[in-house]
Amino acid sequence: MTWEEKYQLAVNFYNHYHHLDMPGKFRTFDGINYDENGEYLGAWIKANKYCRSGNPNFQYIKLNEKKIQALDKIGMIWENAKGIGWNEYYNLAIQYYNHYGHLEMPALFKTFDGINEDEKGYKLGVWIQNNRSHFKKGILKEDRKILLDNIGMVWSVDQIRWNLMYDLACKYYEHNHHLNVPISFKTLDGFNYSENGYSLGTWVQTQKTRNNDNYQYSRITDEQKSKLEKLGIIWNISDTSWEEIYLLAEKYFNHYKNLNVPNNFKTKDGIHYDNDGVNLGNWICTNRSVIFRRNESKTYQYRKDKLDKIGMIWNLQDAQWDFMFSLAERHFSYYGDLDIPYSFNTFDGIIKEEDGYRLGDWISNQRVLFKDKKDKYRGLNQERVDKLNSINMIWDANEYKWNKMYGLVKEYFNYYGNVKLPIGFRTTDGINYDENGEELYNWFKRQKSYFKDDICDDLDKKQRLADIGVVWNTSKNKQEVLNFINNINVKIKSYDKTLLLRQSIRELNAKSEFLKNNGLSIIEGKRLNEIFFMSGKNIEAKYGISLDLLMKQYENKLEK
Repeated sequence: MTWEEKYQLAVNFYNHYHHLDMPGKFRTFDGINYDENGEYLGAWIKANKYCRSGNPNFQYIKLNEKKIQALDKIGMIWENAKGIGWNEYYNLAIQYYNHYGHLEMPALFKTFDGINEDEKGYKLGVWIQNNRSHFKKGILKEDRKILLDNIGMVWSVDQIRWNLMYDLACKYYEHNHHLNVPISFKTLDGFNYSENGYSLGTWVQTQKTRNNDNYQYSRITDEQKSKLEKLGIIWNISDTSWEEIYLLAEKYFNHYKNLNVPNNFKTKDGIHYDNDGVNLGNWICTNRSVIFRRNESKTYQYRKDKLDKIGMIWNLQDAQWDFMFSLAERHFSYYGDLDIPYSFNTFDGIIKEEDGYRLGDWISNQRVLFKDKKDKYRGLNQERVDKLNSINMIWDANEYKWNKMYGLVKEYFNYYGNVKLPIGFRTTDGINYDENGEELYNWFKRQKSYFKDDICDDLDKKQRLADIGVVWNTSKNKQEVLNFINNINVKIKSYDKTLLLRQSIRELNAKSEFLKNNGLSIIEGKRLNEIFFMSGKNIEAKYGISLDLLMKQYENKLEK
C-alpha cells in the first residue's frame, strides 16, 4: 500500500478512537478492527515517528512537511515511538471511569478506547495495578496520585473487595427490596444463587459483626456504615425476623396506601399473594394484639412507632371497617362504580372469589347502617359516610339500578330510533347484544306494565320513559298516528305506514316540529321527509341532534 493509503487507515482509526496510540503489532484492513492478515498500521505509525527523529533505517518513508502536517491533523504524538506513555494511559482510564463510574477493572483488562475490552489493546488493568503498587511503595508522583484520585482510584485492595461486595448487595436490594440475605447465599450477579459465586450472605453478616462495639479487629467505617444503612441493613441480629416482616408490611403500605391486610394474606414481596410466603396478615393481627396491650415496654413502643408510620390501626373494629373499605375502594378504582352484587365475595376487591371477603354483603350493610342513625354504635359516623361518598357510594340501590337500566334503554332509543327491544335482549352498552349483559328486555317489559296499570305514582319516571317513545295507550296512539297519516297530503306506501305505526305520536310531532323550526319541508317530492324513517344514529349524524334531545325540545315547547 502507498503512504497515502495507509494514512487513510490512520484517519479511520483516529475518527473511531480519537487518538493514534495503537500498539506496534496492530494490523487492520479498515483502520478500526484488528485483523491478523491486515496491514501493519501500528508499525507504520512507529516508522513515521522514527523517520522524523532521524533514524537512518526509516528514511525510506520519505517524510516531508506536507505529510507531517497531515499526521498532526489526526493527533500524531511524535515522541515515545516505543509505545504510549503515562498520560495516554491516564486518558484511557478517564474514558473507563466516565463509562463505568469506577476504576475497579480486571487486572488483565486490555482496551483501545478505555471502554471496550480488546485482546490486542493496551494493558490498562496492569497499568492501574502498577500505579497502586507504586503508591504503596511511596514512589508514585504526587501530581499523578491527585489525577488518579480525581477519577475514583481506590488504593486499598481491601477497599476494592468491599466495593465489589457492596455492588452485589446493591443489586440484591434492587431485586428483593431488603438486605436480609440468607447466610448461605452465593451470587455472581446479586440476583441469582450461584455455587461458584461470592458469599454475599456471609459478607453481610460480617459487616454486622464489624459494626459491633466489642469487635476488636477492623471496624466498619462511617462511610461504609452509611452506605449499608441506605440499603436497610438491620444491625441488631436479634430483631432481624421482626424487621424482615416489617419491610414486607412497609411495601404493602406503599403499594395499597393502607395496612388493612387480610388475615390469611401470605406474601414474599409485600404486594402479591403467595401461598408459600410469610403470613403477613397474621403478623399484623399479632402485633395489634400484643403491642396494643403492652405499649409501656421500650421494645413495644419502638415497634408501635414504626407501625404507626405505615398506617397501623390499633382498634380491631376500625381496622376491619377500613379493610373492607379498602376492598370497596379498589373495586371503584377498577370498575368506576360500586354496583356490587350482594353475593360478590373477593380477596382483592376486583376478582370474584367464592371463599373471599363478603364485599357485596358489607356494602349492603352500610346502607342499612346509614338509615339506622338512631343507633350511634352501629350507625355510620360522618367521616365514614364521607369516605364512602368519595367513591360514589349508592345509598339507594333500587334507585341506582333503575337509572342504570333506563340509561341503557335510552342508548337503544337514540341508536335505533325506537324502543322495540328484541325478546330476551341483554346488553352492556344499550346497543349490542351481550349474553353476559343486563336483561334489558325483561326490565323494560316490567316497567311498561308497572306504569301502564298506574301501580306506581312516580310521574317523573313515567315521563322519562315517555320521553324515549314509550306508549302507554297503544290503541289511542295507533289512532292518532293514523290521523297524522291521513292529514298528510301525500300517498303513504304500505311499508312506510308500518314504520310510522311503530312510533309514538309524540315522536312524529317532535320530528315535524323540528323540520318546521329549521325551515325544512315535511314532504320531499312525493314522499315524507326521510327523518320520519331514520334511526336515531342517522338523525344525529345528519342533523347533529340526538332523538332524545329532539323530543325534549318538543316537550319543552308544549309546556310553555
